[in-house]
Amino acid sequence: YYYEKGRLPEAIGTLEECLLAKRSFLPQNHPDIGATLWNLGKAYEKGQNVAKATELLQECLSVRESSLPATHPDVIDVLRTLARIAYNQEKYYESLQMYRRLHDSLTGTSQTEDL
Repeated sequence: YYYEKGRLPEAIGTLEECLLAKRSFLPQNHPDIGATLWNLGKAYEKGQNVAKATELLQECLSVRESSLPATHPDVIDVLRTLARIAYNQEKYYESLQMYRRLHDSLTGTSQTEDL
């Protein structure tokens, strides 16, 4: 609700409280924790705190990869978002690595050669 109304600080506070509550009673790889990490990461990204957004989205990716198939749209979304963030920060090698992981997830292949 707060996020949609442009009230980012309230949205972030609410999401952080929600994450804390979920972590107290759900397994750490539960999809609901992944969803909250996703929402919190996107809120921080919108608020221009890219470092915090990246940290949360990487944790989200870890949760989602442990609980969902590699081809699941939620896993794909996180990979795509992390690749875009890295690219926008001119971290081209990191961005390329994420795009390769995205490609591998979508095609079921693995590019083992290093850049």
